[in-house]
Amino acid sequence: MRDTYSLYEAKARFSALVRRVRGGGRVVIAAHGKPAAALCPVEADDTDLENRLARLSVSWIVPDRSLSPEVSRVLQVGYIRGPDCLHLATALYLGDSGSLTFLTLDERQRAVAADLGFKT
Repeated sequence: MRDTYSLYEAKARFSALVRRVRGGGRVVIAAHGKPAAALCPVEADDTDLENRLARLSVSWIVPDRSLSPEVSRVLQVGYIRGPDCLHLATALYLGDSGSLTFLTLDERQRAVAADLGFKT
């Protein structure tokens, strides 16, 4: 059995592909001839947030002081909701905003991050 299927083929054979993946295989699904998605087995520890974050090399950031200077800087750039303000303030706490990329789906938060000098 091959490893790459078109979207049409994958839809038609989905149950068989899931069985294959559950057995330890991996299947790539192509859209217009280019890889677009992959089916892979869910690891037993994938349900644990800490394990998923460790695999992604993500760690929690807990500042060792008040973020008042960073919060003030964010609010000087523009109004933003509380949690979004704290996200940006924590990113500022990490260091030079010009060297960090700030990822967000919120357009307002993205605009303020760009005004603060983050790559977005």
